[in-house]
Amino acid sequence: MASSANLLAVVWCALGLTAVPLGQWLGPWLRSTLGERAEDILMWAPWLHGLLPMLLAWISGAVPARFLGLLGPPGWLAWLGSALLAAALWWAASWFVSRQNLQVPGYPLDWAVLDEPRWALYRAAGWLWAMDRGLGLLIGLGLALLEWALRHRLWRGENRATPATCLSLARIASSTLIFSLTGNLWVTIAFQVGVLRSLAAQPNNEEAV
Repeated sequence: MASSANLLAVVWCALGLTAVPLGQWLGPWLRSTLGERAEDILMWAPWLHGLLPMLLAWISGAVPARFLGLLGPPGWLAWLGSALLAAALWWAASWFVSRQNLQVPGYPLDWAVLDEPRWALYRAAGWLWAMDRGLGLLIGLGLALLEWALRHRLWRGENRATPATCLSLARIASSTLIFSLTGNLWVTIAFQVGVLRSLAAQPNNEEAV
C-alpha cells in the first residue's frame, strides 16, 4: 500500500511539473489551430494546473490531507496561533515593501491561490517519501524550484533577473516558510494573497497590476 501511494505521488507531482513546459507548447498550438476559440479552453488551464494535481493526489489516497495542510494543526488554539503568526509576518513583509520603493510586475491574485495547492502537493509528497516533515519541506522546496526554473525558462539568461522571476522565487520561499511554521495550507494561501495585495497597493505599482 505504501509503495503504491509513493508511486501515485510521483505521478501527480510529475503532472504538476510537466504541465508547465507542455502548456508553453500547447498554448500557441491551440491558438494557431482553433483561433479565438482556444481562449475558451486556455482560460481554464491555470485552474486545472493549480488544483487538479493536488486534488487527484488527495482523492486517490496518494497523500493524506494532514500532509497537504488541508486540516491544519489540531485544535482551535493552534489555528488561531497560525493565523496570528501569518498576520504578523504579513505586517512585517508589508512594512518592508513599503520602505523599499519596489517596482513589482502585475501578478494575478488567483495565481497566489492556484500555485499554493500544487506546492503543498510537492511538500506532502516529500514528507511521504522521506517520512520526515523537515526533509519533506526541503524536497517540496526543491520540486517547486524545479517548476520555477521550467516556468521562467531560466536557461535563457535574459529571464533570470526579471521582476516576475524574482517575485515567483520570493513567493516560493515565503510559502515554504509560512507552511513550515503553521502546517496550514489555508493560512499560507491567505498570507500570499495578503502580500500580493499589499504589493499591488504600492503607489509605483497601481498602474501595473
